[in-house]
Amino acid sequence: DTLRAEQNLENVIRDAKNAVIGRHDFSELISPNTEQIRFDEIQDEMRTAIASTTRDVYGIEVELVGFKRIELPEALTAKVFDRMKTE
Repeated sequence: DTLRAEQNLENVIRDAKNAVIGRHDFSELISPNTEQIRFDEIQDEMRTAIASTTRDVYGIEVELVGFKRIELPEALTAKVFDRMKTE
């Protein structure tokens, strides 16, 4: 059914996202130095990580993966912004 398919696809995407982002420094996502930011490369890595599973298992070709938002636990948010201001 559709609900189960969506849940399975969400799991594949979440696993790929966590694996890819875990290999990158946080400064590649948020930095006052725009030359350090690697959104495009990270998004391409995530798309590549899910492409074979979504194609082979679900018959879906993923063409684009993007960030909607970046969330941090509240305890870290203030520290991150303080550090960014300092840098």
